[in-house]
Amino acid sequence: MTAVEAAFREHRGPLLATLVAELRSFDLAEDALQDAFAAATRQWPGEGVPRRPAAWLLSVARRRAIDRRRRDETLRRYLPLLITPEEAPPLLPAGSPHPWPSEGAPDAREGLAGEERKRAAVAHESVPVERREAASDGKRKEVAGALDGEADSRKRVAAGKRERAADAREGVAAEERKRAAVAHESVPVERCEAASDGKRNGASDGKRKKASAPDDSLQLLFACCHPALGLEAQVALTLRFVAGLTVPEIARLFLVSEPTMAARITRAKRKIQTAGIPLAVPRAAELPERAAGAAAVIYLLFTEGYRSYRDEVAFEAIRIGRLLRDLMPDDAEVAGLLALMLLQHSRRHARRRDGRLVLLADQDRTQWDAVEIAEALTLLEPPAPAGPYRLQALIAAQHSVAQQTDNTDWPAIVVLYERLEKLSGSLIVRLNRAVAIAQTDGPAAALALLDFDLPGNHQLPAARAEMLLRLDRRAEAAAEFERAGKLAPTDTERDHLRRRRESASGTGTGRSPVPVPAAEHPYGRAIRARCVPEPRRDVRSLCECRT
Repeated sequence: MTAVEAAFREHRGPLLATLVAELRSFDLAEDALQDAFAAATRQWPGEGVPRRPAAWLLSVARRRAIDRRRRDETLRRYLPLLITPEEAPPLLPAGSPHPWPSEGAPDAREGLAGEERKRAAVAHESVPVERREAASDGKRKEVAGALDGEADSRKRVAAGKRERAADAREGVAAEERKRAAVAHESVPVERCEAASDGKRNGASDGKRKKASAPDDSLQLLFACCHPALGLEAQVALTLRFVAGLTVPEIARLFLVSEPTMAARITRAKRKIQTAGIPLAVPRAAELPERAAGAAAVIYLLFTEGYRSYRDEVAFEAIRIGRLLRDLMPDDAEVAGLLALMLLQHSRRHARRRDGRLVLLADQDRTQWDAVEIAEALTLLEPPAPAGPYRLQALIAAQHSVAQQTDNTDWPAIVVLYERLEKLSGSLIVRLNRAVAIAQTDGPAAALALLDFDLPGNHQLPAARAEMLLRLDRRAEAAAEFERAGKLAPTDTERDHLRRRRESASGTGTGRSPVPVPAAEHPYGRAIRARCVPEPRRDVRSLCECRT
């Protein structure tokens, strides 16, 4: 990966958000940033990568945006001058002779012009050379003097205006100082000292507010997730301008053609401009309601990156989740969302081995990111009402602290899934609860819960197939595996389901790569490295949250 490609993956989303917030134009921001990356591809290979690539790209993009606006303004100003109406020749009365003969007219006009040129040449030759040169020099000097005089006059006028303006400002400032001095003398000393302290405190508060100002990505996210837009438009705009996905990639996610998706994004951008949707964080009264929609889009963004193994997209979702958490530090659901993404993202290095999917039970848990797990569990420590994101994060936390699958507290996971299903009514939650029940009550009890249908979803037939295989109903399991393979969205999942189908039919092993024997779980090492006492990490106490 080249330096430009790395900068594109890492900095495109934040840079685009900053440019959109500054320029107030999606199209101009995109074009300017594209010009900046094009300039980087030309200059960086020969001149070297800048010490701060993001700052370099932002500076170049700003200059390109200014150039584009100047060019557009010049075009708007001078384009009418280039348009001249075509004047039609005057209409002659019927039967009147044409002013020029119908034949030989061009020759007659050429003859007259030739005679005029000849007379001018004869008159010019009759004047001596010295007089002609003197006349030319005098005319040039006259023109130059006139121009110099006009320039001097403009300079004198401008200098006089500047002097008068400076004098006026100085007079106003002197009057202001006099009035301030008189007012200051009339105020007691104690009040003056209190006012000075207040001003110093206000300045420091202003600095703190500026330092904690929300990131441009968050402002852009709230604009893309405005309730005036449809859900599909919200997700598409967020994927395009916040996560930095291309139009073809978004079209593949939505299973539509590229022109259709491009037109949908264009309509959404036009609606933001025509409706006057602000690129700003909502007011405090509107923030909880708006944050719920933004959180849903953030999690959809993370899910897409997690499902398609695109770590940069998942990283971007976590980055924006952190910004939302900083904006709403007391919101339990926002903290639960961030914890959920961190716990799932911590397993990214163990999910595949040699290009093959590795199930949770077979993963090498020493490859899980202990720092992200520790941060997530810290977010879940404070007691809070159990919302959907917090419940899902608590379920993921049960898996994260178990040293191996046999040590997982499956009864607690079943209880959490039951609460989540009552809260959401989602069939996907019911599917996951059935998988957990298979670990506590057996595959038959789990199969009885999978008596519903999810059109287009490959996880339901895959879960049925696993239960049937554990009940030794291999023919039915192979059929369900084949059905799931046709619905799977990625090559990795399709390959895994194909091998499982071969295992069910007895034509292959179908097993995931052999897991590495579990050593001490890395989370314990992270606790000692961060000097955090282990009793605070009791997941059972985290699950005892208020309803």
